Amino acid sequence: MCIEEFMPYIKKNICLLPKRCFYLHRNLFIFNQQYNHSQIKGIIMATKSMTKGNIVDHLSKKLGTTKKLSTQFLEELVALAHKEAKKDFTIPGLGKLTVGSRKKRMGRNPATGASIVIPAKKFVKFKVAKACNDAVYPAK
Repeated sequence: MCIEEFMPYIKKNICLLPKRCFYLHRNLFIFNQQYNHSQIKGIIMATKSMTKGNIVDHLSKKLGTTKKLSTQFLEELVALAHKEAKKDFTIPGLGKLTVGSRKKRMGRNPATGASIVIPAKKFVKFKVAKACNDAVYPAK
């Protein structure tokens, strides 16, 4: 493998890499730490968030089920969350979906400067559970 194979990943995801990184003789240096060309893809993939396919793969491996069954479970959980969000939907250890509301207010069209009325509306908000927050960012 050579660095040229990873250049499409680097160019596409350069904003995901730390600002103080550079290349020298097929090696990537991040904060003065050296990574060879075979580690570059792992660095970039670690900075991306998980896709639905990645979540399904993980669930199927962890639970010992098929990907089809894991997909059905994930889709049913999302459908249930959509249905129950109006009454508050809690996933223990993760967080709570609730409905919030914004009042009617005055706004301004930035192109013309004209005042407009922004109507009241409802929106879905998610409050992260304390257990999740502590697991991601442990207390020092």
